[in-house]
Amino acid sequence: MLSRMFKATILGHNPVKEKLISDLHKAGILEIVEIEKEAEKEAGFNDSDTLQAKLQRISKLIEDLNYSANFLNPFKPKKAKKTRSYTDENYQTITRSFKYNILEKIKKFNQQMQQHENRIDYCYNMISLLSPWQKVKVEFDQMNFEHVNTFFGIMNKKKLSSFQKEIERVNLSSFNIIHSTRDNVYFFLMYAKQIEETINEMMKAFPLTAMDFSFVRGTIYKTMTSFKDEIRDLETHIEDIKEQLKEYAEYFDDILICVDYWGMVFQREEIKRKFYATQSTFLLKGWIQEKDIDRLKGLNKKYRETDISFSLPEPGEVPPVALKNNPVFSPFEMVTKLFGVPGTDDVDPTPLLAPFFALFFGICLTDAGYGLVLLILSALLLFKLRKTKGEGTVKLMKVLIISGLFTIIVGAITGGWFGIDFDKLPKAFRAIKEFRDRLVLLEPLKNPLVLFITTLALGAVQVLTGIIIKLFLYVKDKRYYEAFSSPFAWFLIVSGIISAMLLKIKLLWVFPVAGACIILVFTSRQGNILVRLLKGAYSLYGITSIFGDILSYSRLFALALSTGVIALVINVVVGILYQMIVKIPYVGVPMAVIFGIFIVVFGHLFNIVINSLGGFIHTTRLQFVEYFGKFYEGSGSEFRPFKREYKYIKIQ
Repeated sequence: MLSRMFKATILGHNPVKEKLISDLHKAGILEIVEIEKEAEKEAGFNDSDTLQAKLQRISKLIEDLNYSANFLNPFKPKKAKKTRSYTDENYQTITRSFKYNILEKIKKFNQQMQQHENRIDYCYNMISLLSPWQKVKVEFDQMNFEHVNTFFGIMNKKKLSSFQKEIERVNLSSFNIIHSTRDNVYFFLMYAKQIEETINEMMKAFPLTAMDFSFVRGTIYKTMTSFKDEIRDLETHIEDIKEQLKEYAEYFDDILICVDYWGMVFQREEIKRKFYATQSTFLLKGWIQEKDIDRLKGLNKKYRETDISFSLPEPGEVPPVALKNNPVFSPFEMVTKLFGVPGTDDVDPTPLLAPFFALFFGICLTDAGYGLVLLILSALLLFKLRKTKGEGTVKLMKVLIISGLFTIIVGAITGGWFGIDFDKLPKAFRAIKEFRDRLVLLEPLKNPLVLFITTLALGAVQVLTGIIIKLFLYVKDKRYYEAFSSPFAWFLIVSGIISAMLLKIKLLWVFPVAGACIILVFTSRQGNILVRLLKGAYSLYGITSIFGDILSYSRLFALALSTGVIALVINVVVGILYQMIVKIPYVGVPMAVIFGIFIVVFGHLFNIVINSLGGFIHTTRLQFVEYFGKFYEGSGSEFRPFKREYKYIKIQ
């Protein structure tokens, strides 16, 4: 259901503003809304420029903290603290005593490391470039000849013979191959300066890569050695920096604490933009749930300089929406929010989808053993993550726990227990088989048609439920004509057709005929009778869409069969491999047991994970498209109270 919302208005003197903001932030019960600021600007009380500058400074500090945390992450102690809880006093002491000057030092270390690493990459590139030319023994810084030019280049081997012929035609030149690979030739050409133009014209006809060795000092070998020495020196410097960073990494946890602290400071400062302020007073407005009004009143009693009032939404105002459900249904609010929260005049679909969601998920797995594993794993994750993760993660784990319970029930009814073929079990397990058989009502692999019809029947029930809810909403809004001409008529048609076909009672066809007549005549109020009848006939075509929606529920049948078949195949494969491996002398039995256990555990876990994911996606899709499409829009704005948001820490 939807929580009732009230608008709270707080007027106070500026001296208590900071403390009040901090208390509201800690309480997390008020969604503060922005107040029109035109009068404030005209009065000259706008301090947005000063506030903007402060927000920019805080944002820059948070950026530096995150930068340092990301850089120090590889160097943090192996037993670094994970997310943990602190008291207000404790974490504020840490943030006040933190040495913020180390952030600049860490940044300089990072810059130095990047410079060294870039230089190392350059040195390796130069070594790779020079490596084919190592046979050249000349001193490059002494190759400045008065009458002779030199050229170092690379050419494709396919052009080599043609190039050599051209060179041979020219006197006063010398051509030498230094190195060759499968595709290229590295060569050295020396020629007299007086034929420079002739050589240049000739080389234009060939695809050559000219080498520039102006950076070489001495021989190629000496230059390569120099680069290698430089690499060793730079790597030593990097290791020295890393050792120093290990000392700074002791501050890693404190940096994360500061990230969260300054993030909350940023929130408190940014929220001031929504206030109306004068030189001595401030005014704020916000939405609050009815159940939290007494908490806000109690908080406000701490301040003599403030006044608070509450009011219902005015005509035209659209308050945010907060969902309020009992502990069984509340976890499924995360499914509703994936689609969108209801509008203020909508119905909360959470209690209406929860039973269907859990049941359909259970049908997708159809294995009691898988349901038990899913329940246990989800419960363990919930216990581990409940204090460190957000509300969404906790609710997801609870949804999986409830869905796991339904999976156990559906699996017991359909006889699925880790894909075990109970008919092939030894007589020693007869008691287990008899217990399992007492619970079985339907075996999908033996009677797939019954399961198929069951899934379609459940689909029809949910589609009809959606139509009934739409009918209720129309009646609630006193839109009796729309209720009669649309959902009521469609309910008669769908339920009438299904009942007439199942019960084979001809008289029941009266209901779908009556529903069709209602749609044909009453769908449109405008135009002459012919136009209204044509529009009604066009609306009747929607029957294909409704029965198409019901047919979509056959995906539950497909997923149920696939889960059971894969589980059975895993067990069969294990049995075959066991019979093959056990025949190996001496080590056959232990190897067969080890391989068997590995395949069973890994195979069934993979089947659980992949089909749980598929079950969740397809079940959610059925709710959003086939079910919500009948009555729900999800057009509301979610209630987002001003509250502390943590990434790394929890404040007790």
